[in-house]
Amino acid sequence: MKKQSLRLLGKVVVLLLAMVLVLASVPACKGPAGPAGPAGPAGPTGPQGPQGPPGATGTAGAQGPIGPAGPQGPAGPAGATGPAGPQGPQGPQGPQGPQGPQGPQGLGGTYSGTGSGLSLSPKQRSGGFQYNRQRSGFAASTYGSVFFDINRNSAVDAGEPVQYLTTSTSGTFSTTLTVPS
Repeated sequence: MKKQSLRLLGKVVVLLLAMVLVLASVPACKGPAGPAGPAGPAGPTGPQGPQGPPGATGTAGAQGPIGPAGPQGPAGPAGATGPAGPQGPQGPQGPQGPQGPQGPQGLGGTYSGTGSGLSLSPKQRSGGFQYNRQRSGFAASTYGSVFFDINRNSAVDAGEPVQYLTTSTSGTFSTTLTVPS
């Protein structure tokens, strides 16, 4: 029985809904329009509208004057040292120095020579003996040497006493040599 009652109730509900739909579709009768009512209060302000597109670009203004110069910045680090330059040419020979004072007179002996060499007499002396000699007849202002050629090879060797000299403007020189031990 319950099932039948529920079926019957479902059919009644469907019928009522159909009537409501039919009544809603029937046009209502309208009478003449009545007078306008008083104005209602103002409604709330609506939200702000979207932003409009940008306007046209204006013309550039006149150029201003140049500002004052700023302070100088700090100095940068020093650069690396460059490579050495090429060696320059040899300079000219300097002037001849003044002639030194004349030495003391030496002990007796004789010499002979031609300008390229001297030989002394006596040939035998003990070590430490000094020969003091003056000589003339050489070329003027010429650089040379006077030495004891111990090994008789006509060259100055280590250990052989030597004096380097320059002859005077008249071709003379004076020097002292010590006989080696």
